[in-house]
Amino acid sequence: MIEYAFNLDKTSVPAGCIQFVIVNNGTMLHNFDLQGQHVGTIIDVGKTDTWAVQLAPGTYQYLRDVGEHANFGMLGTLTVT
Repeated sequence: MIEYAFNLDKTSVPAGCIQFVIVNNGTMLHNFDLQGQHVGTIIDVGKTDTWAVQLAPGTYQYLRDVGEHANFGMLGTLTVT
């Protein structure tokens, strides 16, 4: 994560247990929220949060749900096949 953007290494993953390693490379606090599946913790600058979630095929929106950052572009879609 950086200010107003996410840089995912994959935007499509196979269904099953998916592990997320979220790194805050920005200059302010951020989180990664996979809507309807996992609410990410607030991550300090330079820190990492790791978690896993079981995902069925479909599309899932992710965003930074704190403040107005989603309105500035901190959102996207993950496709599960």
